[in-house]
Amino acid sequence: MPHIDDLFDSPYLKAGNLQADGDEVTISDIQKQNIGPENKPKPVVYVKEFDRPLILNKTNAKAIIKQFGKETEDWIGEKIYLRRDKTEWQGEIVDCIRVSDEAPKRRAKK
Repeated sequence: MPHIDDLFDSPYLKAGNLQADGDEVTISDIQKQNIGPENKPKPVVYVKEFDRPLILNKTNAKAIIKQFGKETEDWIGEKIYLRRDKTEWQGEIVDCIRVSDEAPKRRAKK
């Protein structure tokens, strides 16, 4: 049975695309793309491990800047960790992706 996020096709990475305990990914490119109905330009991060890029919000941008600095060309080839989280958006609690500098904690298999 498919995951519900796979039924709502999106060209961008969503929380449901990640493993439950997060994913280590390698930054391969950063571009600016027009996003959403307002067609606003936003930074988009491509990673080697997924076919879909991550739309970079300010919170996640600050997390990457803290690790690698403000020059985006310095980010290429660097590893980051993506994890599922929750955030408030338009008065609702929704799933989101957060960038972390800590590796996901894997549960031991029984």
